[in-house]
Amino acid sequence: MSNQTPSPTPASGVPSSWHDLWPCIFVASVILMATFTGAKYAESIASRHAESWLNGFQPANLGTLADTTLSAIAGTAAAKHRLLDQMRTIDLGIVLHGRVMTTFYVEHFMAITIATGAGVLAAAILFVLSGTWITNRVLLLRVSFVCFATIAAFFGTLLASYQYSKNAADNCEYRQSLVALRYRVHTYCATGQDVDGKPFPLTAMLHSVDHELEKAPRIAIGFDEGKIRYTDLLGKH
Repeated sequence: MSNQTPSPTPASGVPSSWHDLWPCIFVASVILMATFTGAKYAESIASRHAESWLNGFQPANLGTLADTTLSAIAGTAAAKHRLLDQMRTIDLGIVLHGRVMTTFYVEHFMAITIATGAGVLAAAILFVLSGTWITNRVLLLRVSFVCFATIAAFFGTLLASYQYSKNAADNCEYRQSLVALRYRVHTYCATGQDVDGKPFPLTAMLHSVDHELEKAPRIAIGFDEGKIRYTDLLGKH
């Protein structure tokens, strides 16, 4: 009988049996689990930051506004009720754009964090593999490199495809335009004047606000070439 010894894993890093594959599967599973955990942690950090920013503006209580400020404006009850409806629409738009902006910001923060981390680790492993002193565990290092490189490419593709940064910036801009419109309406309720300080009829103000609502705010969704009018979702008043 000839003595045969098990053939080791080839230097090329190719598994010679199923027994050699199990460590690779284990390493890949650990990397994927760590990536998932890191993504959730990054999302939680970004969510806390975004919520703290959005809490800087809280819509005024419309009931209090109706009982006090609107009583000083000359106009019919129907016109004043319409102004309140417009302010409700503005507030809904502010909340809506804030939520969409937060969603894209959180996903952008998570994706860029994971893609950067995975890319750095993949580059480090590639550097180690290029050394002539590496003789053992070449297969596990190669599996780790493939996993990290794939993760970096995947999240990098998400950043390019879903345009997280652009969508967050666009919705932030639209939200700020509604906040500015809200301040303008509040100032009018207190003064009855336009932006130039001249008396402005309530009916003219209603038409002006309608024009601004129709013209400016839209939901920016980057993976769709169009932009959805938020007034169509909320219903025009």
